[in-house]
Amino acid sequence: PMNTDDLIKKIAALVPSKTNIYSKSESAQNFKEYKNDVIDLSYLHELSRGNKEFVNEVIDIFLKESPGEMQMGKVRLEEKNLDELYKIIHKLKPSYALMGMHIASEAVLEIQYQCKNSRDIEKITDSFYRIQDALNKAIPLLTLQLSN
Repeated sequence: PMNTDDLIKKIAALVPSKTNIYSKSESAQNFKEYKNDVIDLSYLHELSRGNKEFVNEVIDIFLKESPGEMQMGKVRLEEKNLDELYKIIHKLKPSYALMGMHIASEAVLEIQYQCKNSRDIEKITDSFYRIQDALNKAIPLLTLQLSN
């Protein structure tokens, strides 16, 4: 589980202090441009309190780490090592929430449930590839966000 205040403090310590703080009503209007059917960065922008560098740093970390974590998850899935797959997926869960990847977040919950309960490989595999598909669609959109 992630404590958002702790995350903000840790990332803020790494980000230069030049911030662009704006009112909640202005930020609510700006959030609309960060939302589509693949990603919804509204929550991330709200957490950032207007700090574009913070947003970019979080996106950059996500883009660097998520594909590798998913690759490790794929290996664990192929090995049918559901306990290790659960750990990897659990680690990724907050990242998908921050990126507003709702389809991936739902699939994570399904994998977690299946890994701990019925252990249905077919359902786990289907959910895993829904996450992979969502990630493949999100990467170019998130990369575009970094260039804005």
